[in-house]
Amino acid sequence: LTVFSSRSVARMALIKPQMDELSTAMQEANKRGTDAGMKEAEKHRVSLQKLLAKHGVKPWMTMVGGLGQLPVWMTFFFTLRHMTREGAQLGFETGGLAWFGDLTVQDPYYALPVLCGASMYGMVSLGDPGQASGSDAAQDERAKMMRNVMKGAAVLMVPMTYWFQSGIFIYWITTNSIGMVQTVALRQPPIRALVGMPALPEASSQGLLGMTPTEAARLAP
Repeated sequence: LTVFSSRSVARMALIKPQMDELSTAMQEANKRGTDAGMKEAEKHRVSLQKLLAKHGVKPWMTMVGGLGQLPVWMTFFFTLRHMTREGAQLGFETGGLAWFGDLTVQDPYYALPVLCGASMYGMVSLGDPGQASGSDAAQDERAKMMRNVMKGAAVLMVPMTYWFQSGIFIYWITTNSIGMVQTVALRQPPIRALVGMPALPEASSQGLLGMTPTEAARLAP
């Protein structure tokens, strides 16, 4: 699911300059409120659709990974909460290590909640593997705001979940760590080619930057 959605994100990132120009031109034409403006806006809308179709971009596909993983995450969370409550029967009381030997109780040093929040913050900072990087410079204002909200949630997660059983944090930290490794791996050219993801925008979109809506429209048959 991650590869599937990130592949769409990568394709969208390659044509983002043209998409932005066409969207801006369409909005400006609509603002004029004239028949000529409406016709021009429709022309830009059709050009945008053709551009998306040519590159196989479907915006809804970028959400497949998150929506698909949500029920899995919820299932694991509620299952683990039940398992930690029944720890005496499942061996969870002695299944940990180091200072968190008992996975049925909260971490007395609050280290696991902090590590969990830090790993979530790291995932948000890295961004989607389909993009070149998680830097704010590569994002529009809406994406910046969303990422800042997620970073805030990662910080608030520490005081809001510190009382959870240690076993739950082991699952979260492990999952977040694997997610970060996966993101870094999917930014490597050989791996991207192996799973059918386009090259990173810096390496392959230089010739697409600065195109006018008319030039962008020519990309589509």
